[in-house]
Amino acid sequence: MLRDPNATNNTVTTPITVERRAAVACNVPSLKGLTKALAARVLAIARCELGKATKKKAKKGKRGTVIKQSKKAKSVLPAGSKVNVTLKK
Repeated sequence: MLRDPNATNNTVTTPITVERRAAVACNVPSLKGLTKALAARVLAIARCELGKATKKKAKKGKRGTVIKQSKKAKSVLPAGSKVNVTLKK
């Protein structure tokens, strides 16, 4: 076993700085007009998750696209928050 000749002098003399990092957040995008698959991808990029997807009859929009979302666009939520969507039947 080798011994360090400076074993008694093993103290840190340089200051240590701790940086505070910003918490990761989910910036909710606008999903209206997107398909369910595309909405899920856009939400993943924004650090959110797709929640429940329900279908409803509507006059406007194409079939299978998002006509309503549970969280307002541009709102900031904790990362991983679920956003429910309503798709046109």
